[in-house]
Amino acid sequence: MEEYRKNNNLIWKIEDMDQLIDTFRNPMPSKDFKVKDKTVAGWPSFHASEADPDGEYMEYKYSVYFEMEDITDSYLHIACIVSTPRIPDLKIMVNGVCGNYYPYPAPSKDKEIKPSHALHAAIYNREDAFIYLPASLFHKGTNCMSFIAMDKKPVKKIKNEQAVLRLDRMADACGFHYGALELYKANGNHKANQCEIFPSVIYVKDKNDSLTEKCFARFDNLNIKREREEGFIELTWDNTALTIPYSFEVPAFGQVKLPFLLPDGEGAVHYKLEGDLMGSGELKRKRKWNVYTTPHAHTDIGYTHRQWEVAERMCRNIDTALDLLHGDYADSFSYIIDSTWHLEEYLNSRSTEQKEKLIAAVRKGRLGIPLNYVDLLTWLPSLEALIHNGDYTASVLGPYGLKADRADIVDVASATGSYPAVLKGSGVKYLLHADNQDRGPFRFNGGLHRHSPFWWKAPDGSKILTWLARMYCELKKVCGSPASKEAAETGLEMWLMDYEREDYIPDAVILYGQEADNTDMDTRTAAFLAEWGKDVVYPKLIPSNGSSFFEYVEQFSDRFKEYSGDEGAYWEDGAASSVLETFAVRQADAGIRCAEILDSLAMFYEPQLRFPFENYQEAWKQVLLYEEHTWGAFLSGSDPDSLLQMDQWAVKSHMASQAIQWKNRLLTQAATRISLMWNNESREIVVYNPYSFPVQGYVTVEFAKGETIYDTKGIEAGWEEISRTKTQVVAKLWVEPIQSFSYRRYLLRKEAFHDLSGKYQESAVQGTASIENRWYTVSIDTESGSITSFYDKELNRELCSGTSFGKVLYARGGEGTTLLGNRPGLSREGAEMIPCFSPVKAVRKISAVGSSIILSGTAVLGNMEVVYTLPNNEKNLCLEYRYEKDETEELEAVYVDLPFHLSECADVLSDSQIGWVDWQKDVLPGACREWLPLQTSILIRDDQCDVQIASPDAFLFTVGTPVKGQWISDLETRGNHIYSYVLNNYWRVNYKGKQGGKIRFRYYITSDRSIPFEQAYRFGWIRRQGLIAQRMSYQEFRKDVPKVYQDPRGGSLLKVHSNHIVVSTIRGSKDGEGFIIRLQETGGYSGDIEISFGERKLAQLLKTDHQERPIEKIHFIQNHLASFHLNPWEVATYKIILRKA
Repeated sequence: MEEYRKNNNLIWKIEDMDQLIDTFRNPMPSKDFKVKDKTVAGWPSFHASEADPDGEYMEYKYSVYFEMEDITDSYLHIACIVSTPRIPDLKIMVNGVCGNYYPYPAPSKDKEIKPSHALHAAIYNREDAFIYLPASLFHKGTNCMSFIAMDKKPVKKIKNEQAVLRLDRMADACGFHYGALELYKANGNHKANQCEIFPSVIYVKDKNDSLTEKCFARFDNLNIKREREEGFIELTWDNTALTIPYSFEVPAFGQVKLPFLLPDGEGAVHYKLEGDLMGSGELKRKRKWNVYTTPHAHTDIGYTHRQWEVAERMCRNIDTALDLLHGDYADSFSYIIDSTWHLEEYLNSRSTEQKEKLIAAVRKGRLGIPLNYVDLLTWLPSLEALIHNGDYTASVLGPYGLKADRADIVDVASATGSYPAVLKGSGVKYLLHADNQDRGPFRFNGGLHRHSPFWWKAPDGSKILTWLARMYCELKKVCGSPASKEAAETGLEMWLMDYEREDYIPDAVILYGQEADNTDMDTRTAAFLAEWGKDVVYPKLIPSNGSSFFEYVEQFSDRFKEYSGDEGAYWEDGAASSVLETFAVRQADAGIRCAEILDSLAMFYEPQLRFPFENYQEAWKQVLLYEEHTWGAFLSGSDPDSLLQMDQWAVKSHMASQAIQWKNRLLTQAATRISLMWNNESREIVVYNPYSFPVQGYVTVEFAKGETIYDTKGIEAGWEEISRTKTQVVAKLWVEPIQSFSYRRYLLRKEAFHDLSGKYQESAVQGTASIENRWYTVSIDTESGSITSFYDKELNRELCSGTSFGKVLYARGGEGTTLLGNRPGLSREGAEMIPCFSPVKAVRKISAVGSSIILSGTAVLGNMEVVYTLPNNEKNLCLEYRYEKDETEELEAVYVDLPFHLSECADVLSDSQIGWVDWQKDVLPGACREWLPLQTSILIRDDQCDVQIASPDAFLFTVGTPVKGQWISDLETRGNHIYSYVLNNYWRVNYKGKQGGKIRFRYYITSDRSIPFEQAYRFGWIRRQGLIAQRMSYQEFRKDVPKVYQDPRGGSLLKVHSNHIVVSTIRGSKDGEGFIIRLQETGGYSGDIEISFGERKLAQLLKTDHQERPIEKIHFIQNHLASFHLNPWEVATYKIILRKA
């Protein structure tokens, strides 16, 4: 086409697709257009037919008037893009003479999805047709060319406006999109009398009850000088011959379509045309498909309606499904749910009879239930939270002898690469992933749906059979809304084209879902499914609970492709729209696990204690509900003050506050259960290490004015005042290493009150100010607030590059750009980057525990304080930011600039729930690499030095540049320039449109020649949740103090011996008979761990799955010592039963 334009052969064209008038939801009335400068302006993007409900079932005629002086043969180029199942033909009239175009679009190979709504489609097909127009059709002067989309098939008209609105527009639209429409001179380049024969996926019985395949011949660019053409098509295959006669009226131009039935057989079919139309070719029969259907409505906890309205709406869908399963559609219908959050409400609000129906349907395989309680942003939860996402489902199904063997990820665009291991360890075999391409083109960029089902392999080597669907309400988007035979025949044909390939192994696919977010079940679909098999033999539409599809295709599983890697965090950036709550839930997630451990350790030595399951279930539930993918209303960005949004955010933020309150409560209670076990000499501070490795660091403590802190040797401890109230001092206490699962006691002694300012020195500084410890020297420009030198004295190496290290950047603006999403037509200009912080005051503070430079000043939309700290006894630099920020609805983002003096090709990794992700290579095709997630840390490695950045608060970062909205997956993620991606409001739906408040975010940076993975794990998790300190009152009435608590200095509650295998959690077992110990290998190599139970003796040891179902009995030699072997990156769960003391 470009060649014709260059040669000035173009007669006219419509504008580029981005410039067309968007008429998809509001069809343009019939209209005449005039060509100006060879361009037709204002053309509609979508051409509706008379079967289109939004078009009110009317014909739409669009006419182009154009001038011609040089009359020649011409070509009309039509780029037909289809995203809905019902395709009309196109009637074309040239100066009143009629011809037709019969579209047969194939899966599009476009590099960008246009139009934007096709991001939500299950079908995205395109055909570029070239219609030959002989010169005899034109005349000098003004010519007219008209276009009408004609469906011509039966349609059930829906007149009620609200009923039309309820239909899924990506399923009910009948029309096509114009990718191009242009007329150009043929220049004698004409291929006449073309014929192509197309098989189809539709197999039916003929009048003799024999199986046949629907096919059609399409004749194109006919150059025949008589009114009627007759002849025949000779078909041969496998020693069989068939003659198909044809006879049709010869059109002046355009195409002729001849349908016929091809008897079933084996092998390729050769065809030859006899008569005036000569030609030959070969067609390949299409597969006899088994299409497993899984009707469901996607669960968003909010978004469309208030959360508790959603719960009841989804419960009513279960009621509807059970009615259908017990009615006329018992054999043709099935139903699945994609999370079990609303099942909890269902079981609480329905009768015993209804609950029994539900369980019976599950047993029969007609109602599918996944393991996952909620549909998570899977990079937000910790390992333990991911595992606890299966607790509720297991608790419901377990008593009936049932278990979930599948999990679902629906709507959410991508998932952590640790998920297959977590699911496999929880007894799950299958994963259904039906993603949304809006702001998450994982499927579009990677194309893994074309290789589904595939084995998704986790870092520990475990695999899960995975299906990546094109969308999550495919039954409607492929078969119509409401579903109909007319729509389904074309929809299934186009949809199955993606799988009609030699390298697609099975003869089965899964058509995932039916309804969109929180939508009422359309019962008409059940009637369609029941009727389909009466007329059509293949594709078979087979009702499925989700798992039955995988059970069928497992016969081919040894031939499926295997993929290892991460999908990235496409949608997790939305959680940075509410960082006050998100940062708090990150603390809660880490802290609740530590509370579980302390509670369990207390139970070891106090038999009358019971593990408080109900409290922990509720705590984990609040964490999971916040980390679920729905944040707020669909108008959260466009109308953040609407009641619908504010009400939903009140519920969502309450989940966050509940999570942090549960963390505080459970940690306090668990620590107190231990601390009350002994007598003391005075008030004291008890510090606990909840980890299976030694930990040192700061803890925040409060004590009365007039008191100070001593260790049990009578030596005053090192501490630094943070603040003071009328009666109390808040300080950070430095704690030397405490061994695994141990505690240390500090005494609080009252003495004559002295001036606390003597504990530290504080002085104003200007220009360049420095701080130093035995490992680092750090220089800060107090005018810019940035670090200008970060020198490692051990390595004799400068670590920071340039003069912007630690600088806070504010990204302003970006409206109308690709920052808002991967929709076509948006500018790529991005945001304006400006400094966020302007220091006004600078102070150096030197204390018994470290030295700091404290900068305070103004910031964009508020004020900021920045604190750079070097501790005296540990090799790390802490960067702490306290940003008091006002809200704005204008687009914004905040970054911290961290350029390192390392190789430009340095590897950049971050920790997942299991192992570490090298973002240059450990990713699946299509993964998000523009912003990257972390659990605790970033690890940068070059040949001479490793640097680790622990980030307990901000959970996203970028490499090389801030976010620009590039939406491509082949970005370079090696480098030395890190930007911590702190917050944004780039989503205009679901996530918050504005945020403010007192925002605190911290970074801890350390370096060495090499930082092993197990060392990096410890450094990162200690920063996310460190030691736990508690002030205890004087107590003297404890009797029969267990030996483990008798040492006034402290003690060890459990001894662990391993350098790289850690105890992820210890918690009471669900049956109340013992304890669950979960172990995790963190170094990437196999090894052993020994756990000594001290005074307690083992009675029984079992290996279980993560839901505590027994796998095997483990033998042990010594009754107080257990040894375990783990493979690289393995996570293993064990149940221990101790003998009664």
